[in-house]
Amino acid sequence: MTKDLKQKSYMGFSLIEMLVTVFVFAVIAIISTQSLSNSLRSSTKTNSTLKVRENLDFTLSTMERLLHNAKSIDCVTSNAATLNYIDEYGNSASFVRATSGTDVYIASNSGAMNKRLTSPDVVVDSAGVLFSSDCINIPHSVYINLKARAKDISGSEGADYSASTKILLRNY
Repeated sequence: MTKDLKQKSYMGFSLIEMLVTVFVFAVIAIISTQSLSNSLRSSTKTNSTLKVRENLDFTLSTMERLLHNAKSIDCVTSNAATLNYIDEYGNSASFVRATSGTDVYIASNSGAMNKRLTSPDVVVDSAGVLFSSDCINIPHSVYINLKARAKDISGSEGADYSASTKILLRNY
């Protein structure tokens, strides 16, 4: 009978073996949780960058279309926050870096109308809107540089995005 009791005592797991097993599973759980967290953070950053890029691309394409149809532009030799031009209908118009409280955005002003070109979800860097034009060389050109970030997203999930273009204008 003593022999049977000895065999039974050797058939279970020791306390140290159980602790090692729990420790290994805890380490695996921590590593997988961190990996999932990094993946979600990366996804948020990608989405915010995509949103900002799409907004700036739309803004630049709208500016380009309106400037191609413009009758004339005011020459701005250095970097400025406003670009004035005469639209295809002969109205005075401009592109401006507008501010409303803490919100900074790009707007197109034509007559009494003020149209916001960037989404309210995007904050334009106040120092990142630069216009300069070359009215000396033919064809005349306008250089536009924009910098923005997603609103309410900061840290490692937020991202700044810059877009710039040089628009060659029609000369009349």
